[in-house]
Amino acid sequence: MPASGLGNADFGMRFPDKISLTRGIEREALRVDAAGDIAKTPHPESLGPALTHPYITLDYAETLPELITPPFVDDVNGLLEFLANLHIWFYQAIRPQGEILWNGSMPACIPSEQDIVIARFGRSNIARMKEIYRTGLGYRYGKTMQMIAGVHYNLSIDDDFWRWRYPAMSEAPFSSVRSHGYMGLIRNFLRHQWLLVYLFGASPSICQSFLKERPSRLARLSESTRYGTYATSLRMSDIGYVNNAQTALNISYNSVDTYIAGLEAAIRTPEPLYQKIGVVVDGEYRQLNANILQIENEFYASVRPKRTVRSGERPAKALTRAGVEYVEVRALDLNPFAPLGISKAQVLFLDCFLLWCALNDSPALSCREIGENKDNLRRVVESGRQEELTLWRENREVRLVEEGQRIFDELLKVAEYLERQPWAVTQSLNYTESLAELASMVNRPDETLSAQALAVVQNCGSHVEGFLQLSRAATSAIERMKYTGSFCRDMQKVTQTARDKFEEVESQAQMPFEQFLAAYFE
Repeated sequence: MPASGLGNADFGMRFPDKISLTRGIEREALRVDAAGDIAKTPHPESLGPALTHPYITLDYAETLPELITPPFVDDVNGLLEFLANLHIWFYQAIRPQGEILWNGSMPACIPSEQDIVIARFGRSNIARMKEIYRTGLGYRYGKTMQMIAGVHYNLSIDDDFWRWRYPAMSEAPFSSVRSHGYMGLIRNFLRHQWLLVYLFGASPSICQSFLKERPSRLARLSESTRYGTYATSLRMSDIGYVNNAQTALNISYNSVDTYIAGLEAAIRTPEPLYQKIGVVVDGEYRQLNANILQIENEFYASVRPKRTVRSGERPAKALTRAGVEYVEVRALDLNPFAPLGISKAQVLFLDCFLLWCALNDSPALSCREIGENKDNLRRVVESGRQEELTLWRENREVRLVEEGQRIFDELLKVAEYLERQPWAVTQSLNYTESLAELASMVNRPDETLSAQALAVVQNCGSHVEGFLQLSRAATSAIERMKYTGSFCRDMQKVTQTARDKFEEVESQAQMPFEQFLAAYFE
């Protein structure tokens, strides 16, 4: 496939004549009552069973739903339209209960951990496994940490792109070529993810109830609220998703094989701290096992290589079977100013950013570079909006402003390329305009989501009141939306199918759970 030449002179970056992108979104959010307290009601039955519904399931708790779109090929508008329709559908189930979705990543006031009800999935072995896994998370890290929410963005690039990108690998199995490309994309993502957190981090404050009695370096706004003066994403900080046992894992992204080997070792290596918890105590499971990871999903990563799993298949085995199929970006806070938790501008940016990561050379990550990447992320998480903040680049420090401008100069070339694609023209996708607006934030930290969110919190006097105001605004916007197409009728059919499938699973004869678990990990 010939290259278009766009951008060659400026950055040595080549582009194929055409490209196809498949996208999906997973949005988590807490259900809260009118006062912003975490809802006490179970997952609404009208939404269908969380175990088998393809679009509405539960994350950690009964009050932490996850709304999932199917994959959309070359259709940004269709993706966001489906997500909007899904929100309308969900709200029709919770509004009669006086509930709304909390439109922030860091939760509202957290009750005692005994009041947090782990998600229920049914009586089958797979349902029991899901619940025990969540029980284990509670014992290991506390239930409070599991109430943090975010948005996951899934992207795959068409097969022709990878053949064009790596012509020297033409004799290799295509699954190897594609996996090689995605792992390179991921390494570049890790090098530059600080930019996503700078732009889209939106959790600069927390409720004191989240900290419990833990000491904190955060500033105090009020008796109930702590915040980081220049913080962007406390969700991504050391008080957010934390697993100290994982720090020594050093799971390598230098190839899909080293990544799989790292995961396999982690789910089979005992952790003394978790052994003290016990696996089965007084006849009740406390966790699936006492290893560093119970299952692969426990690995807290900001980006993951993924492959659609078959029934009963572990993620690592799926990658071994057929290689990487897409990447899952997990570094995004909920956007409190976007009713759907993510905006169209963010989607367009992610397209450009991830494609840029795929197009650039991506050598293996050295120990030095891994350390630099982690420190850059920490600096932006804790002090991203601080003037004259510096980051590491190739063993020297550079100003965030300069590095951000350099990256945006290259991203704008990618935006121009994407904007020329027929599917982008048909949908009037303004990639360059969206990126130009975001690029201005590099010099104007007060325009970032974290700065805007903190301003609301400070004006309202507390984390809870600030994000409750933002959540009410999002609710009002969703309630003004109207279904498009045949979504309502289609969802009724999908929900009934999910109920039928759930009944089928529940009615099947179940092998002893211990045998089921052994077979899963075999």
